Amino acid sequence: MLRSSRNLNDFDDAIKVIEAWDEWSCFSLEDDFKEASVDSSILQNNKDFAMQSVQIYPRALECTIYRNNKDVCLAAVDHAGQKDATDAGRALKYASPDMQNNKKVVLAAVKSNAKALEYASKYMQDDEDVVLEAISHKGDAIRYASDRLRNDRDIVKAAVQTKQSALCYVPEKFQADKEIVELGVQHAGNTLFCAADKYKDDKDIVLMACQNSELAFQHASARLQKDKDVILACNH
Repeated sequence: MLRSSRNLNDFDDAIKVIEAWDEWSCFSLEDDFKEASVDSSILQNNKDFAMQSVQIYPRALECTIYRNNKDVCLAAVDHAGQKDATDAGRALKYASPDMQNNKKVVLAAVKSNAKALEYASKYMQDDEDVVLEAISHKGDAIRYASDRLRNDRDIVKAAVQTKQSALCYVPEKFQADKEIVELGVQHAGNTLFCAADKYKDDKDIVLMACQNSELAFQHASARLQKDKDVILACNH
């Protein structure tokens, strides 16, 4: 094990390499190890090191042999304490197919970054718990859900009630559904752009959208762009 005698220094030096790593390439990482006189096999042969590495940089998961290890994958997708929290969750991309199909790992990933749903297995993209967790953080993650769930009215309603542009990623039948459109523009007015044309000429809906975002005005019909009430609402 690398944590015995002088190899303790190797471990600590290798961690320093990870902390300074600023290029997203396993090849560049190997070069960095060589420059620091550290045996690059540490990333492949030492689980403790792999765990610490993915907690610093989630994408380091790509460079390990532990992509099928549940503990390492959970450490990679959990955003807590990571140097690059924006990449948390999306490290699921580098997990093994088995881990991309592991519900605990996938739930942790979408909780960290809803768009990690893109890298989940087809089975997990069709799991209601997983999809609901993802869209509770970012409604537009519904784009990565299965066709079955994207056509589930309750799922769609949950998605459009976030501040993201979920309305733009649901089937057209929902973009022409008045209740869904109302919910969507109340939470993200600019998504009026994605509503069916008849609602861009619906004064009540346009007013709802403008009350949320003045940017909705540009998506209203030409008729309503001349309406005094709409003009006033969109310039609040």
